[in-house]
Amino acid sequence: MLFEHEDGLTIFQIAVMHRHQGIYNLLYEIGGSKNDICTFKDKSGNNMLHLVGKTSKEMAAKTSRASLLMQRELLWFKEVEKMMPPSLREAKNKDGQTPYELFSKENQDLVSKGLKWMKDCMVVATLIITVALAVAFTVPGGYNQEHGFPIFIHQLHSYGLKWVPILIAAFATVPVIVFALLQFPLFVDMFRSIYDSHYLFKPKKRMLYTTKPRL
Repeated sequence: MLFEHEDGLTIFQIAVMHRHQGIYNLLYEIGGSKNDICTFKDKSGNNMLHLVGKTSKEMAAKTSRASLLMQRELLWFKEVEKMMPPSLREAKNKDGQTPYELFSKENQDLVSKGLKWMKDCMVVATLIITVALAVAFTVPGGYNQEHGFPIFIHQLHSYGLKWVPILIAAFATVPVIVFALLQFPLFVDMFRSIYDSHYLFKPKKRMLYTTKPRL
């Protein structure tokens, strides 16, 4: 596991770059060797914490949920930061950048996209709520100014049109249902994001190798 890639990277650094938490979690199981692994640097002087920020743009291209991706990237940065020796958390690469500076620079576009995405969702949700409420509370014919009851309320009963309010209520729910269906993938991503935040870096108890018992 300590063999280096042609770019000077170990398997664990490559796992961090491509966000393979299964391989990364093996660091918890190799004892004191993890401190030696964390000191490895690539040809540009980037340590493992630098690589979290260096590959953020690549991860951003794989999803349109910018705000959720930003949350996941922060989880990775905080986790790798805890793994690194204190002396390497502020170490600079050959470009003179600390891991935090590189992470902030690479994620500027991601933050902007996340803010824009949240604003767009708020606008759409506000419009849908406005339309739904308008349809639900708009009564054909208006209200009687004297007692406030709908003008045609008695005529609906006379002509057997009791189902009209039900139809109006059904139409009022259509925008909400459509919005919910369109945003269902987002709900799934949010659920996965919350799930990952609790279990992403909690490796299972397992051994790297097994030995056969002596007979």
